Amino acid sequence: MGLLNAIDVTRIDSRYIALIPNIYEQATIHIKIDEELKTNKIQMYRDICQDDIISPKLFTLVLENVFKDLN
Repeated sequence: MGLLNAIDVTRIDSRYIALIPNIYEQATIHIKIDEELKTNKIQMYRDICQDDIISPKLFTLVLENVFKDLN
């Protein structure tokens, strides 16, 4: 069971569900040095990592659904 499947079976508001992929798919950065903008938007390409703040909660969510499937 994947992350998005685990989220779909919970009672989490759909606005929050839509927010999670957007955090990673549409992330951009600007680089500033001494208050002066040095770049335009730069697209970031990344996935969920262990050191992300939301990662333990997402892991727990998936694990709970795995245990429910085992019963």
